[in-house]
Amino acid sequence: ALVAFSLDSLAWYACGEHRDFDNGGEEFVVEDCEVWNMATSQYDSHKIWLSRADECHWYGVICSNDGVVRGVELIGNDLVGSIPPEISQLHFLQYLALNGNCLYGTIPPEIGMMPDLRSLELHGNGLSGELPAEFLNASKLELLNVALQYGFDHVCYMSNGTYVNTLFEQGGLYGSNYNPGLSGRVLEPKVDKWASLKGLQLFDNSFSGTISEDIEDLKELVFFRAHNNVFSGYLPAGLTNLKKVREVYLHKNQIYLDIPSHIGDMENLEDLRLHENEMFDDIP
Repeated sequence: ALVAFSLDSLAWYACGEHRDFDNGGEEFVVEDCEVWNMATSQYDSHKIWLSRADECHWYGVICSNDGVVRGVELIGNDLVGSIPPEISQLHFLQYLALNGNCLYGTIPPEIGMMPDLRSLELHGNGLSGELPAEFLNASKLELLNVALQYGFDHVCYMSNGTYVNTLFEQGGLYGSNYNPGLSGRVLEPKVDKWASLKGLQLFDNSFSGTISEDIEDLKELVFFRAHNNVFSGYLPAGLTNLKKVREVYLHKNQIYLDIPSHIGDMENLEDLRLHENEMFDDIP
């Protein structure tokens, strides 16, 4: 329920407006909503947030058979506001997808301390500030996608008629400074704590610092996209030890590219993008 109050559910694209008004202006509670399913080309029935139905039937809430909330998926639903830290009280949450909305402000450090979190998708919002150090404790993470905070242009309207634009800090509610996206030195030592990661999506932000040799310990990594940031230093030779990786996107940074001689040993590598860096020496 706190998610609904904090992120202005009355303005959501689907299943947030629980009020209805007759001609006399009386308010009634709406329980049901329908959402178009593009995969099946038909409408799916759900229960509206804050309705009297069990929360496991609310739109976007995923529960296990024992009635425990395991996932929240509210993608592209015009959520507006800052992510409430209290969402971390869902102790058994494994999947959180709030991408494609109008979230602004910082990411609560409490999310990084959720013990069972395996997939976090916050891409395509207007978040800013440093990625909390607590995220390095999220050892079960298999997907971390916080990309597309810088330059993402999306407008949402709040229930009071005010609009926010993800291009600007705090959605433009308190000024017209462009949002630089997320920042911090996220790929320096201790990145090896993300040993379960299969997907690491950091692109279109303001992340900085070097890429640690510890990245070679992300043995399960398949997709590594960190382009359009301000990473610097040298490309670590340990990158070539990522035998499962298929995509490495590091273009549009400030990396000194002496391409590791064993880059050809990455037998599953399909797409390597390193352009618009400080390149020198020969290609192995």
